[in-house]
Amino acid sequence: MTALGDFSSGDILTAADMNAIGAWTTYTPTISSGSGTPTTVTANAKYVRLNEIVIVRVRIDITDKGTAGGSVEFTLPVTAAGSNANALYGRETVATGNSLNGEVLASNTEAAIRQFSNGSPWVNGYGLAVTLIYEAA
Repeated sequence: MTALGDFSSGDILTAADMNAIGAWTTYTPTISSGSGTPTTVTANAKYVRLNEIVIVRVRIDITDKGTAGGSVEFTLPVTAAGSNANALYGRETVATGNSLNGEVLASNTEAAIRQFSNGSPWVNGYGLAVTLIYEAA
């Protein structure tokens, strides 16, 4: 398939081409913390890439935070172009409904999640649901 945005005049698009544009792909992010080590955390995620725009949806459930503190961090499915032009937003879905925010980290391969007040979302029983939009490298 021709990549989205790479079409030329006269190209013929098939149904398969059209269905492949914006198809969601699942991946399992690695979860870590700004400090300490989590004990029991599960995560699932999916992403779509449209040219250089990547949209990621992540669900993280914290059963036992262990010694984890600071931000909740997860690996990205596609390396980011930089850490300064992205948007991460979401909410805690089990206990409080608090808003979450964050950004791509300087490594360009991970993102960080914090509570709206910049507090740590590492709380036993929390469920974090976030969406991240960023530019691919």
